[in-house]
Amino acid sequence: EYNQRLQAFCESRRQAAIAAKRQEVALQRRQHRRQQRQGQGQEQEQVGRSMTRFEEMQQEADRGKCNRGAAICITNSLGHVPTWAEPTPRPKPPTPQPQPQPQPTNFPRAFRLSLISCTEFTITAIPHPNYYDNRFVNLSGLRIHIKRIAREHGGATFDDTAGASEDASSGTPSKRWRIPLGAYISLYTWLTNEDRRTHVEGIPQRQLAIASLGQEMKGKAYPSANTLVSYGLPAGIAKALAPYQRGGVDFVRHREGRALIGDEMGLGKTIQAVAAMSLYEREWPLIVFSPSSARYHWEVEFMHWLGEDSVVNKPPEDECGDEVYHDSKNETEVAAFAQKKDYADDNEAPETSSSSSSSPELLAAEAPVPAMRLLRKSHVNVLTSSKDPIFPKNETRVVICSYGLAPNLIAS
Repeated sequence: EYNQRLQAFCESRRQAAIAAKRQEVALQRRQHRRQQRQGQGQEQEQVGRSMTRFEEMQQEADRGKCNRGAAICITNSLGHVPTWAEPTPRPKPPTPQPQPQPQPTNFPRAFRLSLISCTEFTITAIPHPNYYDNRFVNLSGLRIHIKRIAREHGGATFDDTAGASEDASSGTPSKRWRIPLGAYISLYTWLTNEDRRTHVEGIPQRQLAIASLGQEMKGKAYPSANTLVSYGLPAGIAKALAPYQRGGVDFVRHREGRALIGDEMGLGKTIQAVAAMSLYEREWPLIVFSPSSARYHWEVEFMHWLGEDSVVNKPPEDECGDEVYHDSKNETEVAAFAQKKDYADDNEAPETSSSSSSSPELLAAEAPVPAMRLLRKSHVNVLTSSKDPIFPKNETRVVICSYGLAPNLIAS
């Protein structure tokens, strides 16, 4: 009830204020109109008196009473000399409006070419580094040329909905071109040759190399679990990986361990990282940097996917219930490779056939890598303070450390 009364009181005060404002505006309008009428009446009265005096002087001149040599000049407040032809002043001509100046067409421009994905790039207008007139930072006149150049590579499209939420904070326009990466060289060459003053920021060569690698990996099919096992990945985690996760592990192997897994949250980056690191077990000990709250989570993940006692790596059972143990050396793959090598030795190709599958280089490249030794609890060390030893035991193979302890490790 109090709130209702307060709202009613506020509403009544607001209505009263609006009514008072309306009365004030109406009073001002009436006063303005009154002043206009008074001014017009005074001007007409002055013009009438001037005309009367002019008629009297004309009559006196006709009678010969007025001095013919005296100059007669009767003006009103507007500076107008009334005559019989023009008793009132002429209306003023309209003030000429300034005409918009045509923009010059021959001015230097600057553009930036940047990647959108491994198959597309876009073009953006930027201020010219050597000129300070930023009125001409636009892409006008490029549409027909972009369409023509990209037609041979699948065609370019103009996306007017891309990145609306992201570009709102950065200040860049959300509308952008999507041009096939195959047209990059042609468009870059045309921009630089069309006008020598044009400044073009091309895509860095490092990014182009990464895009080429991305196209190559995108064209490849995801490897199978047996393929990853032949690379040295334990069979348990290899079979647990989803197809796209197997592709991520293969990408890290293709980059020789130097890679960044950039999947979205919840898609399994941790299992991909654990699987990828297991391929390089011969280069261990391994150190893992993580947030302080995630240290023991990483320990659990390592023991779950690579632990000896994990259900993932438990040997299967035969029909009688006995465990069928396969050695960590992956005897099945090694035996299959031995049979293939014996068959290649028995069917040796001529020396001139350097591309034969029985060449030692190809056989060495196709040889299966023994799987890693699975982890025990004592193989993993989680650092809790800077005073903890990094390798408390000689058998320590994995060290997990928080970001905050990294400087202490470097100093020690």
